[in-house]
Amino acid sequence: MKKRIRKILRHGLCGSSTLELALMMPVCLSVFMGIIYLCFFRYDQAVCKAVCCEAVFEGVKKGTLAGTGSRAEEQLKDVVVAMREVHMHTRESQGKLYAEAQGTMKAPLLPVVFSLAAEAEVETAHPAELIRNIRWGRSLAA
Repeated sequence: MKKRIRKILRHGLCGSSTLELALMMPVCLSVFMGIIYLCFFRYDQAVCKAVCCEAVFEGVKKGTLAGTGSRAEEQLKDVVVAMREVHMHTRESQGKLYAEAQGTMKAPLLPVVFSLAAEAEVETAHPAELIRNIRWGRSLAA
């Protein structure tokens, strides 16, 4: 061990590896945090879509969307990770039920705000067909 230390001291180190690491570490951490934040964004987007679909499905079971929007908005606020200012809107028109969720996400350490939106719609003309599609995992809009 002493021989190794003497060898290092004799040849001397410039510190170039320390400098390279000091320059590369912020870049690596920024990329890593960007990937983590992108995962949060995609998760919140999937949750918004699922809550919209669930609100529409509840509306089909009840026959109306009355009251489902506020419950869905509360559920959405409990589940999302990084999204703020969450708003849920539901409406009915011409035999269709619509649900849409909107929110914003602020990027960490950047003055950027991302907008996130999801929506779902379904025709109420054939509820048996809708229930079959949901059970088989097909799209609600189909």
